Amino acid sequence: MKKTKLIFLAILLLPIIAFTYNLRVGDVLGVWVFGYPDYSSNSIYVGPDGNITIPPIGRINVEGKNIEQVEKIINEKIKDYIKSAKVTVGIVNYAPFKVNILGNVVKNGMLDIKTDKIKLSDLIAMVGGLREPSKSSKAIIKYSDGNEKTVNIDWILKGENGENPYIYEDTFVIIPYEFTNKVNLFSDFGTYSLDYYEGLTLKTLISESKISSDRIDDEITIIRDDEISKYSFEQVITKEDIQLKSEDTIIIKKAENYVYVISETNSSKVPFEKNEDMTLKILLMKLGINPSYVDEVTIEDKEIKLNEKLQNKSFINIKMKKNYVYLTGAFNYSGRMGFEFGEDMTLIKLISLAKGFNTEFSGNITLINPDGSTKNLYINPANLQESNEINILPGSTLIAQMEEKIIYVMGDISKIETYKNGDTLYDFVLRNNLNNSYTLRYRIENEEKEIDLENIESLKEVPLKGKVFIELTKEKNDQVIVYKEGNMETINKNIVRLQDVVAAVGGFAPVDDGNIKVMKNGEQIANYTQEDIINNPLIQIPKGSYVVVQPEAKYSYITVMGNIAPRSIRTDVPLSLVEILAGTSIKWEFQNNIILYPINGNKTMIDISNIEELRNKFVEPGSIVYVPDVENIFVYVFGEVSRPGIVQYIKGMTTVEAILKSGNITKSAELGSVYLFKEGPENAPVKLDISGVINAAPLKTGMNPELKPGDIIYVPKNAITNVLEVVSTVTTFMNFVDKGLDIYGKVK
Repeated sequence: MKKTKLIFLAILLLPIIAFTYNLRVGDVLGVWVFGYPDYSSNSIYVGPDGNITIPPIGRINVEGKNIEQVEKIINEKIKDYIKSAKVTVGIVNYAPFKVNILGNVVKNGMLDIKTDKIKLSDLIAMVGGLREPSKSSKAIIKYSDGNEKTVNIDWILKGENGENPYIYEDTFVIIPYEFTNKVNLFSDFGTYSLDYYEGLTLKTLISESKISSDRIDDEITIIRDDEISKYSFEQVITKEDIQLKSEDTIIIKKAENYVYVISETNSSKVPFEKNEDMTLKILLMKLGINPSYVDEVTIEDKEIKLNEKLQNKSFINIKMKKNYVYLTGAFNYSGRMGFEFGEDMTLIKLISLAKGFNTEFSGNITLINPDGSTKNLYINPANLQESNEINILPGSTLIAQMEEKIIYVMGDISKIETYKNGDTLYDFVLRNNLNNSYTLRYRIENEEKEIDLENIESLKEVPLKGKVFIELTKEKNDQVIVYKEGNMETINKNIVRLQDVVAAVGGFAPVDDGNIKVMKNGEQIANYTQEDIINNPLIQIPKGSYVVVQPEAKYSYITVMGNIAPRSIRTDVPLSLVEILAGTSIKWEFQNNIILYPINGNKTMIDISNIEELRNKFVEPGSIVYVPDVENIFVYVFGEVSRPGIVQYIKGMTTVEAILKSGNITKSAELGSVYLFKEGPENAPVKLDISGVINAAPLKTGMNPELKPGDIIYVPKNAITNVLEVVSTVTTFMNFVDKGLDIYGKVK
């Protein structure tokens, strides 16, 4: 059983082992880059130097390498141009290799085999089989490495199985006549069989065959027994005649002068007559190519001139003058668009040939000229005649930009999301489950306004178009938070009354009297006593308030609240402010001051940067320490990040740190062309390549500079984004985010 499994495994592995093939000159390869059709091709020739040319990588030597090795090389090199590229390489056509078959077969001579190898039986079938089956029983195989093998071929005629070896490049296969008294002549001009007589010579045989001498190849082959001899035709005719013997086989080939032509559109073998001049001019005439349309002709990277002679069997590379453009993006037809030489190429003609634009077209076209320069064009699909005077150079690329259906959400909710055709503001609000506690301000095209989220009909009347900017600010807090001696309760009701506050914490228990202080937006807005609870229990408490319930019996708590995690400190003695604030989450690097509401007396503003004052300032039990919102300083991060908008500045912050605080980059971000505007959009941006540092420790470097308040970072979507487009987008962002305020001022 085990032996059977091993045999089965060997059978499975055999095709894999047998498929190993090393590339040769003349092979045609296909290289496909997934997702990038402009970099893909199925007609890449292995040139005479063993090299292939892959845009944008350049020349790669592949001769002698297998497919897996070539795939690995291209995958590694193309990473410099395309991130995460997936390259597949395959053989489209094998380069024909030469095999000579001579003797008792219907067709003698040299064959072009267009596979990597061929079996003996297939080779015999390819030349029409045996001419006289009864007169041959073996084949003599002479390999290019000097090895020789004699194989019995009787089994072929009997339809049985027998020894059937592979025939490789530059192999001679001889099917000798074994039972005859004739001399046989095989040639490209016909086959002759003459009765042998004493004194028969090679010159006589050629003369009787009536083959024109100017059509005969200079090399003549004679097969005698198992030996192969070669003679010069010129030598036989003019100097030395060769005596023939019975059963000799003579092979005369047609003179073959030819070159291989490789071009962008055509690859072929072009023959010449024996005495015909082999010049570039005549070659172009044979191909029907006008020399004025040719850009360059080379042999092994060396340029040749029109009247220069060509070497027999050489590889000629013809590079035509470019007279085509590439279309990609939101055209109805994408790809290479060809034009007749001398024909004017206008933008409107190209749009017509591309059958116009699809529904995703934004109206913008990026034109990349052959020299690499770019230009942005705006096209009105409803009036294409405006574009009729725009001429396009041959070899240009036109990218019809698709309309970006993106919503940039900033403010209390910060993210990027996409939308569908036909979506309105109502669809956005519905998807994000927003209620009237938010204020929504939007900018769509040139319209900017605030809208009421309760007005559903108005939301449905605002369609989403292009890049949409939305700022969400939570104006209404739906909760009332109540503190009492270290306990905290949250009240969630449409209407919160004084009696709800009392019920939430059990009033002033265990005593009967005390004070209820209501705080909102950093200010004390009300103070209630037991008398108010009895006489006015239905007094409304504003939503978003902080309520402190202080029993009169013993003011044993100091309450800390505001822009920190709230807490109550139990104490019967006064505490210094240093001691109180040390146990909080206060942001010392941003906070400038705090507000003290003592148990008896007016509020006091205290500068917390003065540590001595904090040490000497003691707070009585029952007091409230309020930490107000800081007047933050910011940097701005826009473009392809998860949460575009404002990032709180910290001293020493670097570019990468700011991007990470914006939720990091999106998958489509182009890290090699990040723009940094120092101190506002009115200054020209610095272009940074952070591709090598985004995943490393964000240390300060030339490509990861330290920021200052007000700096703006823009992460583009692709490398062809130009500076003017970046400045326009950043200006739009800043006007929306910070409208009416200086970028160095307070942002609420």
